[in-house]
Amino acid sequence: MVKDPRGLKLDWQTVDLQTLVNRLKDSRSTVQKQAIHALGSRGVSAVSVLLEVLDLSNRASIKLSAIWALTRINHPTARTAVRSALTDASETVRQAALHSVALWRDASAMTELMSMVKDGSLSNRRVAAEALGRLRDASAVPALLASLERDVDRTLEHSLSYALIEINDAVAVRQGLNSKNSQVIRGALIALDQMAERDLKAREVIPYLESDDPVLVDTANWVVSRHSDWGSDLAEYLSSLMKQSLSPETREAVMTKLARLIDDSAIQEVIAESLLGDASESRVMCLQVIGESQLK
Repeated sequence: MVKDPRGLKLDWQTVDLQTLVNRLKDSRSTVQKQAIHALGSRGVSAVSVLLEVLDLSNRASIKLSAIWALTRINHPTARTAVRSALTDASETVRQAALHSVALWRDASAMTELMSMVKDGSLSNRRVAAEALGRLRDASAVPALLASLERDVDRTLEHSLSYALIEINDAVAVRQGLNSKNSQVIRGALIALDQMAERDLKAREVIPYLESDDPVLVDTANWVVSRHSDWGSDLAEYLSSLMKQSLSPETREAVMTKLARLIDDSAIQEVIAESLLGDASESRVMCLQVIGESQLK
């Protein structure tokens, strides 16, 4: 049986800093947590010994404890110490340091964050994106867009897009629409649609509805589906489509758009025009849309 598993018999108030650091290595997890809390409560006086742990220890678990203790200390020297761990050999240690930087919105870590969001591991890039989003500095937008060009999973893609949304600089994000990479364009479209400025224009999205890239087609359709106010802007595009011979997939997509926008007078005019036209396929499509609508 472990004696004093919670460390209740240990001196936590008057013990020296080095003893507290040694307790970070204790086999009792509760004692380790108590040591982290105790070191954090010592404030700036504990920074130097914790920095020494980051510099000299070869155990990632001990470095993690040092980072969590430093995160509890509200002082610039603690932020500097944590930043030193951003280049640690251990991915887990870097991840903890990134979380700390994000929590404190440490603007002094911008250079490291922009480098890591492009070149780090997937998990490190995700938290670096989170930190950049919290800093809301538009100078980070090119790095976030560049990260979308590289291997991404859905979680990282979401973090990068959300960081762009938080930064909320439409001019900077719009540069992503000039990219030749579909993932970058997708991220820029989503961010422009979601950010507070919300100044994405229908004319910027319509060309992607006919892209050869399914990623861009899906993204453009998703964006359009969120804008019942774009009826007038889409009317001419939908009218021209309905005069063509459409594949079953395109036909279904057109009907979906008509149904969502049918309250708009411009779309109603497109439907009326098609009903009076010569193309039987278009007439059938419009009758189906009308039949499924709630309009009288």
